[in-house]
Amino acid sequence: MGQFSLLLVICALPAGAIGGKIGRRTSLILGLLVIAPIFLIIYLLPPSVLTLTLTQLPVLGTVPVIGVLLMVLGSVWALVNINVLPMILDMTDDAHIGTYTGLYYLSFTLAAVIEPNLNGWIVQFSGNNYAMIMLASLGFTLAAWE
Repeated sequence: MGQFSLLLVICALPAGAIGGKIGRRTSLILGLLVIAPIFLIIYLLPPSVLTLTLTQLPVLGTVPVIGVLLMVLGSVWALVNINVLPMILDMTDDAHIGTYTGLYYLSFTLAAVIEPNLNGWIVQFSGNNYAMIMLASLGFTLAAWE
């Protein structure tokens, strides 16, 4: 997950610039278009392929197939994450910016609280099949379209 986070941080400024150039909604949709198939790929690939070492990098260390996929996810997640709050704020007036920002952070934090528990239940009810988390993530990504 460190590789995901590192690329998210590196791509934050370019994601904002892309959102300014092609539009926030278009950037968000582009990010979701790339994220969805990556979740499916991670779900479908066997662990022996996902853990196959591809390269050794100075800062990142050993980079397996799953590491590359997570780096791509981090890069395109920046398109979604960086552009969503400005897009929400564009929907309101100056008098309601604080309310909309609060609602955004409430939903964002609530998701961060619920997600680990939901993942645990998914793994538990699937007979310890951790790959099911990727299938659920794909479902939530598709639900994010509207």
